[in-house]
Amino acid sequence: MPRSGFTLIELAIVLVVTGLLVTFAWPAMETRLTASRRADATLALERVQLAQERHRALHGLYSADASALGVSLRSPEGLYALSLDTGVPDGYAVVARPIDGSPQQADAECAEITLQVVQGFATPGPSRRCWNR
Repeated sequence: MPRSGFTLIELAIVLVVTGLLVTFAWPAMETRLTASRRADATLALERVQLAQERHRALHGLYSADASALGVSLRSPEGLYALSLDTGVPDGYAVVARPIDGSPQQADAECAEITLQVVQGFATPGPSRRCWNR
């Protein structure tokens, strides 16, 4: 009479293959998740940029006050806090930094994501990789 079920060797092979997949796939998945969460910061920075351009069109200058722009200094998913620096001549800079407890604090490559606008020309930083482009 044939036996049904799996042998110990078959189960061991499945466990080894699963362990190898997890060992190699998990770090790659974490890297992609970290990179995809950067979109939360870039979206918030672009919203500030849009609000600043709207303010400049109506008032002739960029706003030093984020509340006058009607935008939040928190990213949509709450992973980043934004700060607005209007000390840039003929422009401004916005910096997105991970909030305490955010998984993005482990993102060493893009610890701060920036957008500097001078005379209407935007420069994203610190690198294009941080902007997922």
